Amino acid sequence: MDHIDSKDRYPNKTFDYYNLIGCCYGDQREKGRISPPRSIHCDVSKDSKDIPHEIFPTNLSCEQVLIYSSEGEISSKNSAVNSAINTVLNLNCEKLIYDRKKILRDYVDIDIAQGEAEQLVVYYLTLSSEKEFMPYCGVIIGYLRQNYILNL
Repeated sequence: MDHIDSKDRYPNKTFDYYNLIGCCYGDQREKGRISPPRSIHCDVSKDSKDIPHEIFPTNLSCEQVLIYSSEGEISSKNSAVNSAINTVLNLNCEKLIYDRKKILRDYVDIDIAQGEAEQLVVYYLTLSSEKEFMPYCGVIIGYLRQNYILNL
């Protein structure tokens, strides 16, 4: 768990349920990986720094702020968000770019009709039988929406 508004700057929100968000371990607990090299990101990289509310899942339009490239990079037209992506959260570290590029390889350089893209988005928005989303489903959904679905 992490705090949307950092507990260092907003101690009164430390235990506020609506100020908490699920996040990954930021490579802190992964040991023995050979390639790509270990690189901290997300919660570990963020530490107690603040990030723009535009990119939190609690913001219903957060998906429209992020841009997913076919090369696995994330960016934004919003300069504050772009700064948070690259410096605070380190979301373009080698490991995450590698993982996103790997997951997107089935969707890059092929022609997908808008209807097929919409069906794929619905598929990736569906929970598995274990009540989980597929890892990196947000990347696939974001990429499909920005490249194939015209009514964003």
